[in-house]
Amino acid sequence: MRIAVTGGSGKLGRAVVDELLVHEHEVVNLDRVPSTDSRASFTRVDFTDFGQTAGALTAVDDRHDGLDAVFERLAHESNRRSWWWRRWPSLSRLVSR
Repeated sequence: MRIAVTGGSGKLGRAVVDELLVHEHEVVNLDRVPSTDSRASFTRVDFTDFGQTAGALTAVDDRHDGLDAVFERLAHESNRRSWWWRRWPSLSRLVSR
């Protein structure tokens, strides 16, 4: 499967990326900073910016021939699950299949 990991360069994100790669998934790391692990492709995106978020998720089809899943693991102040879905509900239409 081709899986995007948001925040894939962070502590938990790196562990998720590694686990997915061990299980032979193709991984796309979406983050502000690149990971030291070059096995996953990287796309720089600031998820606090709606335009970059929408652009990164919609451009995935062009750059990576689509996705099978998105693993949302962003670091955010309140650590509430899926805050960017609540902040920008229109994104769910962009990535749902």
